[in-house]
Amino acid sequence: MHFIGHGINGRTGNSLYLATKNTDSGRPDRTAANIGRWLDEVENAGDGPPVLFLLDVCGSGRVPLQQWLHGLPADRRRAWVIAACAEDGKAYGARFSRATGAVLSRLKAGWLDLSPSLTHVPVETFAQEIDRELTRLAQIEGSPPQRVLRTAHPEADVPVPPFLSHPGFRETPAARCRQHLENGLWQFASAVDPPSTPCISSPGPPEPRTSRTSPAAASSQAGKNSWKS
Repeated sequence: MHFIGHGINGRTGNSLYLATKNTDSGRPDRTAANIGRWLDEVENAGDGPPVLFLLDVCGSGRVPLQQWLHGLPADRRRAWVIAACAEDGKAYGARFSRATGAVLSRLKAGWLDLSPSLTHVPVETFAQEIDRELTRLAQIEGSPPQRVLRTAHPEADVPVPPFLSHPGFRETPAARCRQHLENGLWQFASAVDPPSTPCISSPGPPEPRTSRTSPAAASSQAGKNSWKS
């Protein structure tokens, strides 16, 4: 679920409300959407599917902090959050949404540095790529920086939620090796020319080879032609 708009901080704890059409900022508990309640509904939905919340609102970092305090193990979690800024931060000019769109385009093109053994994109990897793109946009536009926060977990190894399919997934070891090489080329091109979006295309037909003759050889050949005539 992707929400872009205005966030209203609650007066207590890390609560956050999302402003809707008829929201009264003085009474957000009655007139705005309580994002914490949405997360609770997802977590308590029994066999319901996991949900990824992309929050492009001011103060959205309050939500993952609230999740951390609840201490729910990652293997039991159904609600995951990627927030546009810190709990006391600002979200500027839909930059988070634009960065998310750019990362999704790179994922579709196969340009993200992901293991070919992964069937889906880890939430932490997706959040990190969005954060990098946010930093790039802030530098280009000369606007204040903002940092992405995400649902955290203390476990070293957790199941990857099935939110974003990995187009570079390969089943055989040989195919995974080739995909690793392609990812390496993309990373190299990105490092060489970071402001632009590198495009790795297949090579075209080879150019015709032309022979080059040194000046000495050309002079010798000219003398032979003159003697023959």
